[in-house]
Amino acid sequence: MQESLLTPSIAGQLIQAREKKKLSQSDLADQLRLPLSVIKNIETDYYQPEHMNVFVKGYIRSYAKQVGVPSKDVEAFFLTLGVSSKQVLPTEAKFNFDISARQKKSIRFSTAAIITILVVLVVIWIAWQHESSMPSRFSVNQSPAMMSLPSAQVASHTALNPSRASDVSKPETPPVTSQTQ
Repeated sequence: MQESLLTPSIAGQLIQAREKKKLSQSDLADQLRLPLSVIKNIETDYYQPEHMNVFVKGYIRSYAKQVGVPSKDVEAFFLTLGVSSKQVLPTEAKFNFDISARQKKSIRFSTAAIITILVVLVVIWIAWQHESSMPSRFSVNQSPAMMSLPSAQVASHTALNPSRASDVSKPETPPVTSQTQ
């Protein structure tokens, strides 16, 4: 087991452990799936403790784990820098689910209004569908001339000529009269 060396910089420990495992910087970068520049920056202490964010700390932890440096050494290094390694858990959110009688009444009214609107819309839609499936107000048998007449004239025309009422589109044929010669 590797002996813990607490220093203000952990870079020396990381380099020694990497060289002991006979890894180059680029090999380690490939294994950690990090850019080579990140590995070089860690090994040269090219970061400022006050700007050490969660990513840099994560990179250092991953580097140390890969080369076998104990995590307690890494955490001690973070503590010497004054960087808290302790995770700060968010406070539990508390919700007030108590609903007053006025709010309940408002919710009931809103729900009833929405349901009523939906029912009215469905009835309108059904009526529209029913109307569109009905034949038009003009009969299929009416001639184009009859269609251009106002409905009052069509009614009077069919009333005066009942033979045309049943089939308006039939062409007129001359009446058959018997001719004797």
